[in-house]
Amino acid sequence: MKLFFTCLSVIFLSAFSSKDYPVATIYAFRQKINKGANFASPEKNKPSTVYQVFIEVKKERRITLTSVWINGKKISFETKEVNTPVTYERSTKLNVKAKAEQEILIPATKNNLLQVILNDSDEQISISPAYKNYTLLIAYKERSKLYYIGRKTWNELPPQVMQ
Repeated sequence: MKLFFTCLSVIFLSAFSSKDYPVATIYAFRQKINKGANFASPEKNKPSTVYQVFIEVKKERRITLTSVWINGKKISFETKEVNTPVTYERSTKLNVKAKAEQEILIPATKNNLLQVILNDSDEQISISPAYKNYTLLIAYKERSKLYYIGRKTWNELPPQVMQ
């Protein structure tokens, strides 16, 4: 009988102690871009990386992003709300008349989806050693409470070759 009441009280207390975070999930994509063989360009054959970040916010919740770090480097950003599903067009077609392949990156959801548009920044602001393992770290606020969410890895998109 004691065991029964102990289990019941643990279940009851755990229902009140669970945190309800406003962010459901974070989607992080990385794509390598090869600029092609334009011999007149000083940047020929220099690959670059494009990052795409989306945050799924639970319905009826509102957040404000305060900071974004990629590999420990603080990045300036803008946000905009986008519709789901989010698709990606593969650029593997050799025939111009061929229909491009569409891949769903983010499935349809009833939650709100924010796209984080990243701008380059030279700011080197150190972050806490506790967050050094994250390749992507985002700080956001809901009302006056500060939260952090991060990703240790990126979802890789196929490389894109420009001509």
